[in-house]
Amino acid sequence: MRQLNEVLYSGSSLLVVGILHMGAWLRWPAALIPDKGPQEAVLGAGLSITMFWGATFTLMLVVTYLPGAIYLARRADTLLRTPAFASKIVDRQKWLKDNGLRLTLEEHLIQFGVMLAPLMAGPLGSFLLAPLSSAG
Repeated sequence: MRQLNEVLYSGSSLLVVGILHMGAWLRWPAALIPDKGPQEAVLGAGLSITMFWGATFTLMLVVTYLPGAIYLARRADTLLRTPAFASKIVDRQKWLKDNGLRLTLEEHLIQFGVMLAPLMAGPLGSFLLAPLSSAG
């Protein structure tokens, strides 16, 4: 599970950086347009493209992380029910929780937030770059 989380964190950070980079490049031509109407259209197109890819990347993270996490959690629960482990571990649910192998929202809130990060990167990047585009 630890390795799966590391893959999730590193993948999400790369995708967020990619979305922010894409957003910056898509907003840059708007600074060259003197008229407000076409400039806003270019900015809107850039935002919609980054939102599309953010949603796509978020879904990609979800379908990459969740099946593996579900498999690991179920496998660990199954192994803990075997006689070899059942005699050694008194509280199975506590052991699963302590080792990060229970899949509940409260215990994996950070991971779910990390999965949503690419989706949030598009609007956040537009918000952060808005002062730069209006200064030109």
